[in-house]
Amino acid sequence: MHLIIDGYSDNKEILQDEQFVAHWLENYPPKIGMTKISPPYVVREAFPDFPCCS
Repeated sequence: MHLIIDGYSDNKEILQDEQFVAHWLENYPPKIGMTKISPPYVVREAFPDFPCCS
């Protein structure tokens, strides 16, 4: 099973906060009964009109 998140928020700053995203990815899977097989890997994407992390 893979966990895929389609992040959408009116608060764009929260989705651009790499530490927040990594922390969420670290802590959420166990809450829904998943076992992590690797630590979170957050990559910043560079879209001029839509800065984000993935």
